[in-house]
Amino acid sequence: MNKSIRQKLESTSDRFEEVSNLLADPEIIAQKKKFRDLSKEYARLNPIVSIFKEYQSLLSDIKTVDEMTKDNDHSIVEMGEEEWAIQQESLTRLNSILLDGTVQQSKVIGHQPYV
Repeated sequence: MNKSIRQKLESTSDRFEEVSNLLADPEIIAQKKKFRDLSKEYARLNPIVSIFKEYQSLLSDIKTVDEMTKDNDHSIVEMGEEEWAIQQESLTRLNSILLDGTVQQSKVIGHQPYV
């Protein structure tokens, strides 16, 4: 994933956390329109942020599996190589979903995608 897309996703994730905190604020809850607008934004951001978190977790798992492939025990290396292949497929799938989601989100909010 290129740097600009990662930055966009990190920014989106930060905004999602901010919106989540705002939705828990009693002053915001009392303002029906603002609460409704933030709820819509939360619903729009939630799917892409969830996938980005899954992507980040997978990257961490891949680092662990990569260490397995450097082990002295052949059975551990073999298991690591099998798991690495599976995780690479998942990474490719999530990367594609995130790229598509970032492009779609950019269209919705009127920005050019970071591709």
